[in-house]
Amino acid sequence: MWVVCSDDHVAVESNGWDRSSQFGDGLFETMSVQDRKIIAIDRHITRMQHGLNVLGIPLSTPLADVFNKMLDALINASQSPQGQLKIIISRGVSKRGYRYDANISPRVIAFYSQSSVLPDSYYEEGICVKFCETESVIHKQLAGLKHLNRLDSVLAARELGDQYQEGILQNALGHIVEGSMSNIFMEVNGKLRTPDLNLSGVLGTMRQAVLEYCDKNAIPIDQNTVEKKDILSAQGLFMTNRLIGIWPVKSVEETQFSIQPITKKLIQAYKLGELDA
Repeated sequence: MWVVCSDDHVAVESNGWDRSSQFGDGLFETMSVQDRKIIAIDRHITRMQHGLNVLGIPLSTPLADVFNKMLDALINASQSPQGQLKIIISRGVSKRGYRYDANISPRVIAFYSQSSVLPDSYYEEGICVKFCETESVIHKQLAGLKHLNRLDSVLAARELGDQYQEGILQNALGHIVEGSMSNIFMEVNGKLRTPDLNLSGVLGTMRQAVLEYCDKNAIPIDQNTVEKKDILSAQGLFMTNRLIGIWPVKSVEETQFSIQPITKKLIQAYKLGELDA
């Protein structure tokens, strides 16, 4: 038996509660919606399906059907064909304890909200970034997944205040991993470099789009270990995620950066929708 309390209501239940609330036992995707369609839906499906396989959460309905069914219902309710869709897939409902029944049924929760309006200056001039004290958790088995255990990002975001738009996280080995909500790229001498995410971090769908675009357009790019000194010695930096697109970085604390040629090319490709596939 368990109790849920709000300001004016107390509910008593007896059939267990969702494991996403108990343990963060699940995955999520946050997606951009335009004209009733999910942008880059195949990338989101691929990442979530991989996560479901790793966590051992069976889903009988194809993810494309799940996403589109939820989206249709929420758009019909909101009457807004543009927005942001968040899908959470939990392992399901269970009683107390880490173990669960073999026949547990996954649960899908969906949220729909208006698209965020971001200043043009973030794209044209760049953003201010800091190094966070919060570390990105090392967990090789979960590295890359968009799982629900995101407390490192929560604590890192709390550090930013009003002065910084994004923060950079390192792991306990001193390796640069990602931003609090984004992936990071460096531009040096006509080449790109981005942290290897085999131990920590999230494999962003926009990150993957940038990697594929560079491969198709013969833009040299390296995925490898990155340290703080590498960030500070780069000629240019940019941050990516699906909802913000590509943000060039104008400063990391006291170090200033300019927007470099490859970064400009990628921003233009993003504006033209060439990174949406």
